[in-house]
Amino acid sequence: MMNIRQPKTVRSVARELLSRAGQLRRILLIYCGLLLASRLVTTGLNVGLDSMMSRSGGLGNLGTRSMLSTLQALLPLANTLVMLVLDLGLLAAMLRISRGQYTSPQTLRTGLARFFPMLRLILLQIPIYLALGVLAMYAALFFVTPLSNAAMELLTPIVTAGASSQQVMDMLLTDEAFLAGFLQAIIPMYIIVLVLLLGLMIPVSYRLGMAKLVILDDPRAGAFRAVSESLKMTRRNCMAFFKLDLSFWWYYLLTLLVSVLSMAESFLPLSEAMGWLLYGAALLLQTLVYYFLRPRLEVSRCLIYNAIRPKPQSSGVAIGNIFQM
Repeated sequence: MMNIRQPKTVRSVARELLSRAGQLRRILLIYCGLLLASRLVTTGLNVGLDSMMSRSGGLGNLGTRSMLSTLQALLPLANTLVMLVLDLGLLAAMLRISRGQYTSPQTLRTGLARFFPMLRLILLQIPIYLALGVLAMYAALFFVTPLSNAAMELLTPIVTAGASSQQVMDMLLTDEAFLAGFLQAIIPMYIIVLVLLLGLMIPVSYRLGMAKLVILDDPRAGAFRAVSESLKMTRRNCMAFFKLDLSFWWYYLLTLLVSVLSMAESFLPLSEAMGWLLYGAALLLQTLVYYFLRPRLEVSRCLIYNAIRPKPQSSGVAIGNIFQM
């Protein structure tokens, strides 16, 4: 039996299974092609909307600009939903490969078949992570008083004088000296909040990490059942997943580099041409990472999931005969 607490063993089994997956290249080409097309279409629409808004000047076109601005704000959401469908399909394919089952590009359709249960799972998880964020901020503000004194010394005279929250916000927006002092004063609190947030979210994310696989594996599973099953499976196995993720540090480092390159124009004084060049490099690097490296990580995680699944696998959406064509 495979030792799931030995990342090297898990990665070795995953590599062998991937080498035997006959249609893996077709699956990855389709997945990466759709992912790249989605990003390019979203970027093209965003540029087009920017151009249309720049030509819609004057009060008479205020409604048009408002509509275009709303459409532009919805583009990231639409792209996120498309990526969710694609990622679910890829994960379903990796789950089948981890079990040595026949896998074809048809398996990518699982993303559509299980989209709404997965969406409900995400909507269930959002309040959990928001609650952790509020808890971290509360702890930083009210329990770490020595490091919050500087900020409180700035705000206390203003609040004592009867200023409303809106007036405080107006001061932050209009008084550059006050804003600079406030930002410098809250740096320690930001660091504390970040540390606390990571300390809370990392364990919780590992406890909930198997829920999406349960959604794919069991067609009867809803959001609450998936979370419950994930909590049961990871009760004593979080460290196995954590050690596996540590062994894939290079994958996460490259993913971080993709994010930095794609957002470089936001925090660096770059020319428009250089900004587009870095964005193109980010898209190319992301495509290569997903094609060559991501399957190893996903199949390795699926192998641990298979080992700790408490009951026999069902003939569910991800593994049923409908996708064995």
